[in-house]
Amino acid sequence: MVGKTVSSYDIVAKAGEGGMGVVYRARDRRLGREVALKFLFPEMLRSLEARTRFEREARLISSISHPNVATLFSCEDSEDGTFLVFEYLPGGTLADRMPRRKQALPPVSLARGIAWAVQIADGLAHAHRKGIVHRDIKPANVLFDADDRPKLSDFGLAKAERDVGVTRAGSTVGTAAYMAPEQAIGADASPCSDIYSFGVLLYELFAGQRPFATDDPRGAFFHILESQPEAPRTARPDLPETLNILILRLIAKRPSERPGTMDEVLAELKQIQAVIEASGQTATATSLMPVSLPELDKAMVTAAAGAKTPKWRWLMAGGVTAILLLLALSPVRDWVLTATGRIALPEERKVAVLMFENLQGGPEQEAFCRGLTDSLTSAITQMGQAGGSLWVVPASEIRDGEVRSIREAKELFGVNLAITGSLRRLSDSTRVTLNLVDAERAKQMESRTIEVAAADLPSLEPKLVEAVAAML
Repeated sequence: MVGKTVSSYDIVAKAGEGGMGVVYRARDRRLGREVALKFLFPEMLRSLEARTRFEREARLISSISHPNVATLFSCEDSEDGTFLVFEYLPGGTLADRMPRRKQALPPVSLARGIAWAVQIADGLAHAHRKGIVHRDIKPANVLFDADDRPKLSDFGLAKAERDVGVTRAGSTVGTAAYMAPEQAIGADASPCSDIYSFGVLLYELFAGQRPFATDDPRGAFFHILESQPEAPRTARPDLPETLNILILRLIAKRPSERPGTMDEVLAELKQIQAVIEASGQTATATSLMPVSLPELDKAMVTAAAGAKTPKWRWLMAGGVTAILLLLALSPVRDWVLTATGRIALPEERKVAVLMFENLQGGPEQEAFCRGLTDSLTSAITQMGQAGGSLWVVPASEIRDGEVRSIREAKELFGVNLAITGSLRRLSDSTRVTLNLVDAERAKQMESRTIEVAAADLPSLEPKLVEAVAAML
């Protein structure tokens, strides 16, 4: 086909191919622009089901007009068969841009990755609002235009939610590694199935690997149905905990445990993006503490993103920061100790925050505990920078050394204080217990329990940081 003229299109080169057809880069003689022509494979033309899907793809895409969905210009007939005319996207696929962890290449930066994630989610949410389920969300089906804008493509397996009988009962549709558990057993795909596939895409984008690394479809199906993946932060320690937990929710086995709609996913991603941008991240490979002091001011960040924030959240966020700074100053600390009658802490405070104990098990709770440990370490570090003789063992040293006990922390790093804690998820709330321990004498100095309702989970972290600041 290369070098041939079809209708008014001069075919320049082969751009790629998928399971149903081949795509060519061509030049539109009439309008003087580059386009992409998608033809069915010749053998597919003899299949009524394949032709039906091809024509349905044209109808579905023609109903979508969104900057993050590949634009369909027309559907035309020629002696070479029916073909679709798309905008030409020269920037390659998302799969091309994903550095694999085993290749020892730098990961996609948090800023660039979250920007792509928001745009892809925006396009998918728009398709869902139109009643269209993609059914094959994967990096190879995300293409980039000349302005580095990602666009969803290849709706060849898509279906409208109102469609009946498009796929044979009990058959599986999609790509094994990105397929939702319900798709893997042949159940009807739904918007929630796309949400799962999008979660696998995000996992791979940020962690540099898929949740279950296997190229064997049978092995992939087994893992999808039976195995629990590691948290993506295991492979990407600088991943913000909010994003880590969101990805785990997206790839939950049960559809009921995933976010209800792509609009909800999009809203959460935009909040995470606002925090990353506020932290000063750029579109290069950089490090970001999973939850840092700027994230305590999430109320202000959310407001800057255009959301309405109650005044009490502004005051709480600012108050926590003020407490951190004031309590780190020696005169203020001494006054508080005198007024409360507490035993004085060591003048030179060497602190280790140990991994929080997960009292329930499960990867999501484990990831949440890891995030709390990292965020409290970051907050205490900020206190040390504000003043006073205080230093903190980096969270990475605690993790890499697999330090689990106060004795180990004392022997390895010479700490004289330790923060320990435990987390328990109740039916309608989350409870965290904090302990301040004298590492020299292995004696507990203070303990606090903080509990927040499930609906008020974002307030847990500021309360914990405030409690640690007061204890120190």
